[in-house]
Amino acid sequence: MTRSFKLGAARALPPSPALSDPNAPPLPPDLPALLQTTIRPYTHLDRRKGWIRLLSLGSFTWGLWLAAWLAGNFGLFLALSTLGGIAYGFLFVCTHEMAHNCLTGSPRLEAPIARIISWPLLWPYGTYCLVHRLHHRWNGCDLRDPERVQWTEAEYAQAPPWRQWYVRHQWVINILGAGGFGLIFNSFWQGWRCRNYYPQLRSAFLRQLLQDGLGSLTFHTIGFLWALSQGRGWDYGIFWLILERVVGVMMQSRAHLEHYGRWYPQTHPALTQLYSCRNLKVPAWVNWLMGGLPYHSLHHAYPQIPFDQLPAAFEAVQTVLANHHAPLLELDDRGYLYTTLQRAQATQVISSPFPRLSQSISEGSSIGSGNH
Repeated sequence: MTRSFKLGAARALPPSPALSDPNAPPLPPDLPALLQTTIRPYTHLDRRKGWIRLLSLGSFTWGLWLAAWLAGNFGLFLALSTLGGIAYGFLFVCTHEMAHNCLTGSPRLEAPIARIISWPLLWPYGTYCLVHRLHHRWNGCDLRDPERVQWTEAEYAQAPPWRQWYVRHQWVINILGAGGFGLIFNSFWQGWRCRNYYPQLRSAFLRQLLQDGLGSLTFHTIGFLWALSQGRGWDYGIFWLILERVVGVMMQSRAHLEHYGRWYPQTHPALTQLYSCRNLKVPAWVNWLMGGLPYHSLHHAYPQIPFDQLPAAFEAVQTVLANHHAPLLELDDRGYLYTTLQRAQATQVISSPFPRLSQSISEGSSIGSGNH
């Protein structure tokens, strides 16, 4: 569970009483099966919608990039590069859906396309795919979760003063400071760390690292040499830094919004994922840009649901929970910007000890298999 309390000058947010109360009645034992039946009609993948979104965002991104490099003055170059970075951030979200094979329904095409999209940012897509599987299993129930953004009460108490200061201000530091650099480093580090848990992950990690390393090196070598031939080597570095800053702010913000303050182990893996994520009520066009991620509980529990079906699936699940007197999923209706600014003012930690659910992962399962 998550515990909120005063840490320095940070403002604390109250935990969900229905989930944090040890005396609360247990959830109905047949609830996971009912929810599985409920979401089944929403798992149909419309490939056309996925391709339209991918090609639209890709064309818009590359169009803005081209316009930036053809701009006649430096100020316009910076402005168009920033707009191109925002468009690229939304295109970058598509790689997450391709990691789950739920965007176009064409895994053999999605894997190389996702890598090509990732290489401009130096993003290790293959490594991310490996550790992201563990995140979907361990979120909310196992502290080894490679994408855990929240510290435990014990970790905070044992940390030196400078690290406690970081914990109290981690939203601002991670979003505005670490940004894309932090995301890239963390993906490498978590891939290296998690390989110790599974022998089969070691060879897969090195293979994926090599593929993305060579791809990124080739992409940027060609790009930098072209920029040098135009006498614009410095512009190339500035262009990349703009991408890193813009995408870093976007992805760090959503990572914290989706999981910070939501650590509620349940008796079933699907229920753990449902209650250990935050959801945002957004307009349809925002959900389209963000690939369904605003309805993160449903994505985490049932990643096979495509982005366009997640809002309706969310409402259906809420109805089932209400009918069975179970706590409803958290839904914030104030949008990404306001919610980020509001949540960044509070410090929350994970109470310890908490139960580790044996259902959170099959220790004998294969991690290195599948298309990436």
